[in-house]
Amino acid sequence: MSGRGFYRWSLFLPILAPAALLAFELTGGRHGPLLGGTIEFLGFSLVFGGIPYGLLALWLARWMRGKTENEIRRVSYLAPILMLPIFWGCLFIYEIVASWPHADAQHLSGGALLSPFVLLLGYAYVLLVNGLLMLLKKGGVVRNDSQQTV
Repeated sequence: MSGRGFYRWSLFLPILAPAALLAFELTGGRHGPLLGGTIEFLGFSLVFGGIPYGLLALWLARWMRGKTENEIRRVSYLAPILMLPIFWGCLFIYEIVASWPHADAQHLSGGALLSPFVLLLGYAYVLLVNGLLMLLKKGGVVRNDSQQTV
């Protein structure tokens, strides 16, 4: 597998990781309180961030065509910041629809309140993906193709 292919497949990680953990929870998997809190946090990230992330992932998948691995890696560091306006827009629409006809500033502040979590979780995924790619390259599983385009 190439590094660019790895980045392309890694776009599924923020959807698949919470979904797999939620499936584990729903099938009665045994775990401690730390894993339970993690599953809960990632489950809420899927509920609130699934659609905005899906939109970002579609845009990134399209953007990746013809880009080098180095270009893709550089943009991966910006992805959580790029996620914020999409998240804000989706949450704004949701909050207006959900609180209609009583939409006020209190109902429209969710995007601002959840933004630190979007950045924290986003950069955790970026660290995981780039760290895993580095380990897989050292292990010879992924070939180094940093200058070739898709």
